Amino acid sequence: MEQISQILKTLGLDDKETKVYLSLLNLGEATVSQIAEAAQVERTGTYDVLERLHRQGLIKQVSLGKIIGFSPEDPKKILTGLDTRRSKLEQLIPQLESLYGRTLIRPVTQFYDAKEGIKALLEEALKTQSKQWQIVYSTVSLAELIGEDHLERVEKVRIAEGIAVQVLSSTSDITSSETNLITSRQLPEGISLPMTTLIFDHKAGFIYPKKQPFGWLVESSEFAKQQSQFFEGIWLISKPL
Repeated sequence: MEQISQILKTLGLDDKETKVYLSLLNLGEATVSQIAEAAQVERTGTYDVLERLHRQGLIKQVSLGKIIGFSPEDPKKILTGLDTRRSKLEQLIPQLESLYGRTLIRPVTQFYDAKEGIKALLEEALKTQSKQWQIVYSTVSLAELIGEDHLERVEKVRIAEGIAVQVLSSTSDITSSETNLITSRQLPEGISLPMTTLIFDHKAGFIYPKKQPFGWLVESSEFAKQQSQFFEGIWLISKPL
């Protein structure tokens, strides 16, 4: 029962609403006094709680002789309510993202120190909403920095999540692969970059691979857009692999 209570609270019910709703499910139908006693909450506030549950479509009013009582609706209506709220939120997402993007004009920077920090940066990239990465590899491979095993795990998660990646590299080691969702090109001769750059969503990450490797992530829609445009410019003059 405790687990059920915790789940109901994550769906938006407060402590009293959860107690009253679960009590009413057990009672079937009951008066306000009976519900308050079963839920072990004060009677004076129980009617307000019942009204809130009624507005959410979780319970309904019934006639118990001359007294108005309550009974639970089919619990499946919880799913119906969630679907309705999800649909409304999906309609709002473009407007919310527009407002969010305005706050990202001034960059927010986060540093990731050493090998474990670089791993954390890659984990952040795996949360991408756009399902698209753009990577420019430095001459030092990520496998050298975080280990072959961990890089393989990141790649498995990336592919499983359907994250496609465009790769620019100074070597021909990484070839295009539909199976692995990779499109790759080789940087023009003479271009050798000291850092790995990873662009996704409204973020641009940089990994410095020297003696004391570290990474940092810049969160800014304008900055990420500029880095992406630089990437696309180099992409056009690079050799397909």
